[in-house]
Amino acid sequence: MENMTSEDVAPPSSTNVDLSDTLRFVLGTLVGIPLGAVALRIPTTAGKELWILLSGVAVLFGTVQYAYALVGFAFSMLCFGIIKLLPDIACPQGIIFFLGMGFLLAYRLVHLMIDNPPPKDMVTGAYIMILCYRLVSLGFEVRGAEINMSKTKEGQKAKAPAKTPSPSLIRYLSYVYSFPGMLTGPVLAYADFHQYLETNPVVMSSENYDVWKKRVVYFMQTAGVFVFATMAFPAPEMKRLVTGWLGLRNCIEMFIFLAFGCFRLRFKYYTIWMLAEQSFLVAGIGCGDQKESYDLERIKAIDPYEIEIGAMAQKNSIQHMIAHWNMSVQRWLVRCVYKRFPSKQLRSFALFTVTAYVHGLSPGFYLFFFNLAILDVLEKKSQHLFVYEGPKYLMVVVRYMIVFRAFEYIVVPFHIPTASLWECVLVWQTLGFSFHIVGAILIIALVVFPKNKKPKAE
Repeated sequence: MENMTSEDVAPPSSTNVDLSDTLRFVLGTLVGIPLGAVALRIPTTAGKELWILLSGVAVLFGTVQYAYALVGFAFSMLCFGIIKLLPDIACPQGIIFFLGMGFLLAYRLVHLMIDNPPPKDMVTGAYIMILCYRLVSLGFEVRGAEINMSKTKEGQKAKAPAKTPSPSLIRYLSYVYSFPGMLTGPVLAYADFHQYLETNPVVMSSENYDVWKKRVVYFMQTAGVFVFATMAFPAPEMKRLVTGWLGLRNCIEMFIFLAFGCFRLRFKYYTIWMLAEQSFLVAGIGCGDQKESYDLERIKAIDPYEIEIGAMAQKNSIQHMIAHWNMSVQRWLVRCVYKRFPSKQLRSFALFTVTAYVHGLSPGFYLFFFNLAILDVLEKKSQHLFVYEGPKYLMVVVRYMIVFRAFEYIVVPFHIPTASLWECVLVWQTLGFSFHIVGAILIIALVVFPKNKKPKAE
């Protein structure tokens, strides 16, 4: 990298995340599994509510910094007052949305001023993010206009979902402080939590057990791959890409480093999210009908097989990968942002902006999500430019290589959140701005060779 050499910059000594922070995060997630097993067997709805609330508070104060936990409680009570006291015409759902986003900003600014540079307290940061997700979800579902998320056949009118009743104080607090997903996804909608308590499952049926067992197997497989990848390729400090300490000589070496590093990072997220799913499953959360069978799609956070393997066989690979990554947060974004944004032309822009915002204030987050949006649109619009009639397996391999290299190229700024905007650009410079150049060529090709519209049938 120009003006940066391995002799000029010392190697980073740590990742700025201490062991105690990681241990609190893992233990706080693991303890939800036995707590969920107990919750399932409590026979009364009131007993379930109380157990979930008390267990959640215990997990909270055992993992999160006390000051932030108390501030979060005060903010939760403010939102409860808005939901209960303001009339429908006052649009409290919009007020809660902007209060939630403002609270998230205030936390990050205070954290930045107190600790400069701030340590990566991922436990407290994750709790604040999940708290905002839950409060916004509750505000929209209880007092806002309902959004139908189900798909219907063409020509059929979607059936409007039933309005979720306003919660009591105990139910409100049991949702806000429910231990499943407290420190990481899946993000549980209040309507699903309310339905879970009203259905009140007390046993795990054979169908439920089969679903849970399959997800446990998937978790063990992804965890095994993650451990193997960590031993074979130690955790890369993406900051080294900025400093130039790695001493990579050309963009080919950089892409090889990214391929191994991002593979390990993907399986890290798979392992964390699938572990977090277990507390939902053993508690019976996701049980969405009278048959007491799991509606797994409501709480599924990730689908590793579809991302790693299914994307190869799909026509729109990037779109397929996005659809199966952090799925519960995507549903939250569609329900609370995309389908409610007034301008249809700007909905996608608003969605990616909010997505970047909830992750943090780093320029790298915004660079990643905006580039991801552009990549997604270009892939959809440029299908007609590529006509291939050769062996199918060859096209699958080529598509796989292009899609994952493109994703690894744009995801670099996301993994160096402490880097400045210019430092992120320097990383892409080392990679020759390769995929940005490809994107520019595609845009020119789309202008020169637009897709022919099919004539309307008479």
